[in-house]
Amino acid sequence: MPVEVCAELTIPGRTVNHTLGVTVDASAVRSDSSVWEDTTVEMDLSQIKSPVLIRNRRKGDTIQPLGMTGFKKVQDVMVDRKIPSGLRDRIPIITDKDGPIWIVGHTLSERVKVLADTKDVLRLRVTQVVQ
Repeated sequence: MPVEVCAELTIPGRTVNHTLGVTVDASAVRSDSSVWEDTTVEMDLSQIKSPVLIRNRRKGDTIQPLGMTGFKKVQDVMVDRKIPSGLRDRIPIITDKDGPIWIVGHTLSERVKVLADTKDVLRLRVTQVVQ
């Protein structure tokens, strides 16, 4: 059984998770355009329910991938993305009270996407920790 990793994000601020080998920089911003890259995303802050955590996957985790109407198991997203089974527990996942909102480097949740009328944005940038 994999070791469960979990830490609450400091917003605004920096959170370092040595077990997953990443740093997360979080800032609340006003934005006219949405950013989506492998390591940086912007989310509608009003749709996020505290606490915001960084952790590895849990059995039964589901996410509504960007552009989809239904939900998908995080495990199935990882299989579809051809992530080797030995690495799946090391992929950082950002969650809020309602569950996963970003599988870092892979998919953002539809429920937190930035819309035209979004006023406040949470920008997260994930980088590898230098060991």
